[in-house]
Amino acid sequence: MAGPSRRPKCPPRPEAKIRSEGVNDVWCLDLVFDVTSSGATIKFLTIIDEGSRYCIDIIASRQLGAAEVIRALQASIAVHGAPRHLRCDNGGEFVARALQEWLAQAGIRIRFIEPGSPWQNGVNESFNGRFRDECLNRELIGSVLEAQVIARAFREQYNTERPHSSINYQVPAEYRTQLLGQAPGSGQARQAGPSLRPELACTSHSAHNPEPNPQPAQTLT
Repeated sequence: MAGPSRRPKCPPRPEAKIRSEGVNDVWCLDLVFDVTSSGATIKFLTIIDEGSRYCIDIIASRQLGAAEVIRALQASIAVHGAPRHLRCDNGGEFVARALQEWLAQAGIRIRFIEPGSPWQNGVNESFNGRFRDECLNRELIGSVLEAQVIARAFREQYNTERPHSSINYQVPAEYRTQLLGQAPGSGQARQAGPSLRPELACTSHSAHNPEPNPQPAQTLT
């Protein structure tokens, strides 16, 4: 009898605590779980630009594995350009070989936080707390489609109506635009230029992409 399957080992984490230096320098990823009114689990993948606090996207699906994470990143890169780094925990969907190979091909470095240290991904943890307290805990979700609509509305409000003390009490959308408008060699905008690489949205991952998911992740951009 075959033994229980083992979870992939976490890849090395050099400079795991690297700090964001500007727009598209570090994107933070994490999962939030909820249930529908019928008791079915729904997963939300949240993607935050750490430097500007801008919510890049929220993806809702009943299943979220490495293939769905790759598709979500490709869709986000097509709109916003590519980050230099990803920061996330050691969840199976993030340490999966398929995602690691795609990131290596795309030239994006992944920065895993230390196990049991969610504060090392504090920007995303803070966003997820607000998303749960101010959105998910107040809504009775009936389907993935409804989850899409609810998450889209929250994301829009968060980006355009919620000032943050950490970014001089500006809303994330305003602050991100301000940083992108700076000269390429100035301050926090220094990292933005070379990392805005929309061509990565076309990077193929068919060699290690599993069969299509019957319930694929839904992108909310």
